[in-house]
Amino acid sequence: MSNVLNPKTIVFYMAFLPQFISPESSALVQSMILAAFHFIIAMIWQGFLIYTICSANVFITKESVRKTLDLISGLIMMAFGVKLFMSDK
Repeated sequence: MSNVLNPKTIVFYMAFLPQFISPESSALVQSMILAAFHFIIAMIWQGFLIYTICSANVFITKESVRKTLDLISGLIMMAFGVKLFMSDK
């Protein structure tokens, strides 16, 4: 539903897909087929992302990994703060 209501997606479909539609056949049928391919590819990609995130969740929830990530992100935030403090403004 988010793609159907998103104006950027509508502009993408209207600008990108017509170049693949043959004028000899039904434009509606060809548009639906191309949209179905796009939907299938998106579902495969999102399924891969879900699988990857679920697999990474086992690793990320370990206490040692969380502490290391907290340390790294804290050091990065402190470095940004020092850089901001040292800026000329």
